[in-house]
Amino acid sequence: MLRIVRFEEKYSSALADAFKETFDDCELPYLDDFDDSGHSYVGIDRHGFVGAFILIGVTEEAIAPYEIKFLGVIPRHRKKGYALALIKEVLNVVDGALWLNVLESNVSAVRIYEHLGFKLARTFKAETGEDGVSYIINLRCYHCSKELTPDSAIIEDSPVSFKMTGYGLKPITKVVRVCKGCSNPIEH
Repeated sequence: MLRIVRFEEKYSSALADAFKETFDDCELPYLDDFDDSGHSYVGIDRHGFVGAFILIGVTEEAIAPYEIKFLGVIPRHRKKGYALALIKEVLNVVDGALWLNVLESNVSAVRIYEHLGFKLARTFKAETGEDGVSYIINLRCYHCSKELTPDSAIIEDSPVSFKMTGYGLKPITKVVRVCKGCSNPIEH
């Protein structure tokens, strides 16, 4: 049984171990670069080991102010509802919209997000060439106070620079979401 608690620095080492057990080694540098928003949670067992985690970052992108950067459950704790419990915990504390990227091939994750009410915001090609989707929840236009669905807003996406990755040159884009109702940019 895991106890869900807010992430603190004292869990960093146990989180790194759980991260290695959940994700490929090539993802590890992304954990090192992660900057916590203060809304991240971990599932801790009675020995202090992390069995599940959700890491929330503040984002510059106009999709939403908060992003689920990583959600992971180590194999022995899967299929017990921990991913769902972690997401619900975050939705209870985050003030504003929350978004994430997921590969379409990750069917179990897609099911969870859609079950919780996340809406498809856009599709993309991952650095690996796989198809991915961005999901969003709690999107609101602060100009006209309208609850927005992804199809009631336009995403304007333009490249501003490029970054070299292990998969080649990746364009860095500035994303601006515009409300179709009042034509104003949607701010965080």
